[in-house]
Parts: sequence; structure tokens; C-alpha cells
Amino acid sequence: MDVNYVGENLLPGKIGQFFIVLSFGTALLSFISYYFATTNKEEKSWLKIARIAFWTNAASIIAIAATLFFIIHNHLFEYHYAWAHSSKSLPTHYIISSFWEGQEGSFFTLDVLAKCFRISFTF
Repeated sequence: MDVNYVGENLLPGKIGQFFIVLSFGTALLSFISYYFATTNKEEKSWLKIARIAFWTNAASIIAIAATLFFIIHNHLFEYHYAWAHSSKSLPTHYIISSFWEGQEGSFFTLDVLAKCFRISFTF
């Protein structure tokens, strides 16, 4: 039994949680598919699956970043990260920097930068 409070915005959290699970699953699928694509060079289906999983992972990381920024920018303090790292009295540039302020945000920022680095190698 979940307790829902009046005015509580749960949809961004559910969307973010979905994309986190999707990101983890597609990263694992991409890793396994690229492994099988390198061991079985004559089978092209593994490479196709790996590339689809890679781009799905990239899209889900962008969606996670957008969801987290939405939570911070709209001051949805029912989420711990927004409550702990931002405030309504902060100027806009500090609200933007609160995106990577905590340990979780720093890790996620490194994940976004690593994905951008990997995408740049695909072109």
C-alpha cells in the first residue's frame, strides 16, 4: 500500500526509473552482443543487435539526464536528490550545476561524458 500525498509528482520518478532499468539492460545486451559478434565474425545478426542496444542505451541515458534536470529545475523536492542538492533561492547557474553536485550526479555526469566519447568513435 503506497501513500500518495496531495500535489506529489510521481510521474518523473517512474519515467526515470524505467529509463535506468532500460539503460542497464541495453548496456548488458550490447556488451554480450558485441562479444558474440567478435567471436562469430560470420554472423552479422549479433552486430546488428549490439548496435541497436548501443543506440537504445544512448537514448535512455539522454532521457535519464532530461528527467533529472526536469526534477531539479522544477524543484520537485519529493525526490531526495533535488531536495539535497538544490534550493529555490539558488540562481539558475547554480541550479544547473546541482545536476552533477552529489556523488550520484558526478557518476552520472561521467557516464554521460563516456557515452558521448563512445558515440564520437562511431562516426
